[in-house]
Amino acid sequence: MRTYYYIFLLLIGCNVLHNVQIKKNKKIDNIDLDFLFNSSNYLDSLKEIKVSKKIGDGIIYIENDLKTGDSTTISGSRTSGFTRSVITRDSPIYTYAEFYPNGHLKAMGFMHNGNTNTEFKDVSSFVVIPFSYGLWKLYDPSGKVEQEIDYELYFKYTFDQMLSQSLTVLKDFPSWNMELKRSVSIQNGKGKWVLSRYLGSKGIIVVFDGMTGKEVSRVDAVRGH
Repeated sequence: MRTYYYIFLLLIGCNVLHNVQIKKNKKIDNIDLDFLFNSSNYLDSLKEIKVSKKIGDGIIYIENDLKTGDSTTISGSRTSGFTRSVITRDSPIYTYAEFYPNGHLKAMGFMHNGNTNTEFKDVSSFVVIPFSYGLWKLYDPSGKVEQEIDYELYFKYTFDQMLSQSLTVLKDFPSWNMELKRSVSIQNGKGKWVLSRYLGSKGIIVVFDGMTGKEVSRVDAVRGH
């Protein structure tokens, strides 16, 4: 039996946390780190909280809403910074936030988890790498917006169109493992879809233009090289 894999990134957001308090600073949501690190496991009929503290100053905080099925995750450390993700039940789009080591907001935007109901009969596994989606805002340490990026400006060729294209372009390579990802070069103003397919170490990588979906390049590849 073939198995289909989908990578789900715990992607983020600015939902109100039940347990972890959020401080307002210049209209920007920041994490209250003292409250976060003093939180503990909890369970009632409405929510479940799991806290895992790592060696050093690392932490993983997961809060599940047992009524809606939504899930919030905060992870990171006072050394490297933090991320916050909120998974909304039955939605492929999530908000995602990154924070400086002091808990102040660094970046906020949306992610697409890559989930699809498309059936891929000609591959043994299919992985979609979660990708940045929609409008993102980047902040400096003082809370000022440094940059705004709208990723959809680089992609008129949609995710669903790319899935269909994936089946067509690599139909001559049955039973291979396939991976699809989306990337943007802000400097060059270019977006692209990258489709990789492997059988063992042998593979092929096809790049498509993010605006038109036209094939830009196709190269043989060896995994691990």
